Amino acid sequence: MLLVLAILTILLEFEEIISCQPKVLHRQQLFCSSDYVFQVQTEGVANKGDDLFERFYRVSVIDSYKGSIGTDFDGTVTGNGFFMSCGPQILKKGSKYLIYAYVFNNDIRIREFYNMTDITKTDLELFQKYDCHCEIVADKDGIILQHLKHSGKCSSPIPGSSKCSYRRGYCRRNQEGVCQWQVLNPC
Repeated sequence: MLLVLAILTILLEFEEIISCQPKVLHRQQLFCSSDYVFQVQTEGVANKGDDLFERFYRVSVIDSYKGSIGTDFDGTVTGNGFFMSCGPQILKKGSKYLIYAYVFNNDIRIREFYNMTDITKTDLELFQKYDCHCEIVADKDGIILQHLKHSGKCSSPIPGSSKCSYRRGYCRRNQEGVCQWQVLNPC
């Protein structure tokens, strides 16, 4: 009986590890944890066989915001296929996307992507404001940070209750070197 319980526990933990649990990250966190951030136009799918685990896209880079991928890059980016736990990352041919990417086994892999029709000028201006040495903490009233007195962390608003200040906000060091939540073009 104990052996059965142990096996069930292991299987449930394994399911937890491989299951899709999207983590809500502020775009500054996405930016700072990505190797590349760039705008592309999708030229087409370039799959090598099936697309069960990976989808390969031919893209043309329009603009680059982070990383050394230049506008002369006309290579391939890799997204998740249909068998991945969070489902496929599907880019439509001819559409423009803002892609947050990382390098894995020499492939440029999509971490997150947004259709450029959903990206504003303010969203792009924020890239210049991000301070990747500051850590964002979801702390509605700043109570945790006040108690801990962390100068390298700042408290962000909760996304659901303050969408505008969350989307236009960023964490950056002030004159005293303390990370603070600030808002570009307040609502």
